[in-house]
Amino acid sequence: MLIPAIASCDGGMEYRCVLRDMSENGAKIGIPRAFRLPRRFRLVTGSRPDGFPVKLAWQRGDFAGLVLDLEADEAEKS
Repeated sequence: MLIPAIASCDGGMEYRCVLRDMSENGAKIGIPRAFRLPRRFRLVTGSRPDGFPVKLAWQRGDFAGLVLDLEADEAEKS
């Protein structure tokens, strides 16, 4: 899987990345190691322009593992 995406962070910061793998619980993205991701942000794709709320699980080299932030998702729905 190679889907263009954006890591949309608080304060308007956005980082272009590539969605490499996705499951019902999380995702793996490719992102240049120079970009240090925050703990929580939204992962925006063409099919989901409002984005998925995610938490950073790990970041090593040019990759990062993400977990869907179900708490943030439920808070937004209320």
